[in-house]
Amino acid sequence: MSKFLQRVLLLLLLLLPIVDYLYKWEQSSPAVMIRAGVTAMMGLFLLPQIIRHFNQRKSPMIPLVMLLSIYILIVTVLIDGGFKSFYIYVRVIYPLIGLLLIYYWTKYEYLDEKFFVVVLFLLIVIYGVISYLNLGYRLVSRRGLSVADNTGYSLVTLLAGVLFFTKKKYIFPITIFIIISGALFCGKRGAIVVLFVALLPLVKYILTSYSRNVIRKMAFIVFAILASLIAVYFFGDYFSAAMARFQKLEEDGGSGRNTMYMLYLTRFWESDFIHELFGHGLYAGVWGNGRKYAFIGLLAHNDWLEMLYDFGIVGCFLYILIFISVFVKIWNNRKNKDNIYYMLLMSVIIWGLKSMLSSTFLMTPNSIYMLMILAYAMAKMEINNKPKNSLNINTRIMSTKTP
Repeated sequence: MSKFLQRVLLLLLLLLPIVDYLYKWEQSSPAVMIRAGVTAMMGLFLLPQIIRHFNQRKSPMIPLVMLLSIYILIVTVLIDGGFKSFYIYVRVIYPLIGLLLIYYWTKYEYLDEKFFVVVLFLLIVIYGVISYLNLGYRLVSRRGLSVADNTGYSLVTLLAGVLFFTKKKYIFPITIFIIISGALFCGKRGAIVVLFVALLPLVKYILTSYSRNVIRKMAFIVFAILASLIAVYFFGDYFSAAMARFQKLEEDGGSGRNTMYMLYLTRFWESDFIHELFGHGLYAGVWGNGRKYAFIGLLAHNDWLEMLYDFGIVGCFLYILIFISVFVKIWNNRKNKDNIYYMLLMSVIIWGLKSMLSSTFLMTPNSIYMLMILAYAMAKMEINNKPKNSLNINTRIMSTKTP
């Protein structure tokens, strides 16, 4: 595969969430056809890698992601009686396909890493600018700053990517600042919670592993504090609005999440055994999709409940196995805490928390950033763990014949 084609595909993959932002995701949206084309391209590039993968030792996460993708497809097709929801399926599945693609490209050293990193940096800047520009729209809206901006989650899904810039003297702190300030501007409570939990490993990395001397580390921390104080001074009203939304948690029940969660769970337990086991189909609980099992006008805003109702215990079990496989990998590499280790740790923290507080691949396509960074870190960790002086079979045979 030529570098040019890879760059085109990478660019399309990374920009698709922005296309979604501009056109939304209705069936008539041009984003649907673009996404379908990109997903088909990814499938073509993945086929030879998948065949190769089954002949080698592999991370259990990869076959589990494949299995989950196929399972979602089968349930969607069987319950819908065909591809009536094909455009929705493509939207749901392409972040998982993106994970597989980046894993294979990184694992077999096909990935154009410089281009990948440059695009990630541009995305951080773009979403940072969008978060600032959206302040104006929110101010003139009827509900003002009391309404959150989902761009905050887009920024948080890029957070682990800042570890690509640890050797860049100025870019590293700037990207961290853009993500933190942008997420606070947006006022999305879940995104802010995920942000500050995922920042803990980053802080530990800076203090214990970051390849700078003590004076530079202290200067880095002082710079971060000063930048935060300046941001609070100039944008204090917006930060206050974001914090005020936390004070309303008891009043609004997390924007109605407590009611949604209870409804989804209740409806699941009221289902018959077959539906409990295999689910009701993609977005089956939402009225707008014309399903006979619909009972609410919104998605669950929780991956686990959505998986449980849509794809049953089997789908939910597959999903939890993916997380277990990543945590096992992190645990097994706990002694080698380089930037790749922390990149993987931060990615899975963001994925896990976002899946509980909002949703990832089932609802928001920006999760592709988080999944691609996670896939990169997973593959790099496996490459780094290979014995450097291991011999292949042919070399060993030749060495035994040498007198």
